[in-house]
Amino acid sequence: MEYLHGKNIVHFDLKCENLLVNMRDPQRPICKIGDLGLSKVKQHTLVSGGVRGTLPWMAPELLSGKSNMVSEKIDVYSFGIVMWELLTGEEPYSDMRAAEIIGNIQSSL
Repeated sequence: MEYLHGKNIVHFDLKCENLLVNMRDPQRPICKIGDLGLSKVKQHTLVSGGVRGTLPWMAPELLSGKSNMVSEKIDVYSFGIVMWELLTGEEPYSDMRAAEIIGNIQSSL
C-alpha cells in the first residue's frame, strides 16, 4: 500500500481476497496487493458516478454520492476493515443486506 501511494495510486478495492502472501520463505512471508483493476492515479482524479470497491470495505466517502478528490484515505479505511477481519476471523456486516451495510458505513462519517 505504501508503494502504491508513493506512486500516487489509490487501489479502491483493498480487501483480504486481494492480498497475496508468498510463503516461499516461511520466516519472511511477503504480502502483495493484487487486483489493480479499479486503481487510479490520484492526481486530478475525482470519484464520481458508478461504484468503486466492494462492500463492506468501501470508505464512507465513496458512498456519499458526492464527487470527491481521490485520496489514499480510501485505502486506509479499507485496510482497517481488512485488519478487523483478520483479527476477528469474520467478514464485517456479513448478516446484513447491501442497503443496511451502506447505511452503517455512511453513519460512520
